[in-house]
Amino acid sequence: MTGLETFEKIEADVISVTRHENSDRLSAQVKLRFRLSEQQDPYIGEMFVCIELIERENYRWRRTKRRIIETAWDWLDRYFGGASLGFEVENLFSDILDDTHDVSNGGLTPEEEHSLQEELRKIERDVAA
Repeated sequence: MTGLETFEKIEADVISVTRHENSDRLSAQVKLRFRLSEQQDPYIGEMFVCIELIERENYRWRRTKRRIIETAWDWLDRYFGGASLGFEVENLFSDILDDTHDVSNGGLTPEEEHSLQEELRKIERDVAA
């Protein structure tokens, strides 16, 4: 489990790896299977994660595969911790409103927004259960 015990790691599969031309950068797609820590039923969640690594051309596959999987799990941990998704989409697990979020547009105070996010997390856990 992660430091915050948000989820239990079940399985990770590297789906594809692509080396960028004339670069040491690798892109990988990874399928993660996990169970939320507060979940009571046997439902296993799945998420596909795309990550990038810097790896020399003469890399050792086993070491690189291990790094790819570790990076994917780290991404999922940060996601459940509220990190940005890297798009113009708000992470439902985020407790922090960034400067671009217009509270008056939605009509919610930061406290109401926080309360709503807590309720959304509870609903998501209940639906997953």
